[in-house]
Amino acid sequence: MYSLIIQILLPSPVSDALLRTKPARVLSLPAAELSTIPFAALPISGASALIDVAELVILTDTDPLFVPQWPPRFERGVPALVVGDPYLANDPKWEFTPLPEARAEAVHADEAQAADHCDELTPFHSPPLVGAEMW
Repeated sequence: MYSLIIQILLPSPVSDALLRTKPARVLSLPAAELSTIPFAALPISGASALIDVAELVILTDTDPLFVPQWPPRFERGVPALVVGDPYLANDPKWEFTPLPEARAEAVHADEAQAADHCDELTPFHSPPLVGAEMW
């Protein structure tokens, strides 16, 4: 069973090509729950693990960009920390223009999540981090 799973996750043609070409870096774009698999640890013939063959970069799942969930799914009873309207005027390298209404948006998002989660199961609520409070 274990070898079948490995064969599905890292098919022989792929592992053979990796061993033959010896790339410096391999980019992997696993979908959904496959991103939880430790691909770097997958065994590959001629090496102990995939990480011994090449540097492995796991890319972010792009499914939410193309198949958005609407309305967005949030777990009830799980408080959130809202962060917005960062104060970046003192950055020595970049000049950041303040975003109009960013603070109001962060405060509104915080109020909405607080109202949604005000029950005995979630007694803790943090105010939003905005502006210079973030640093």
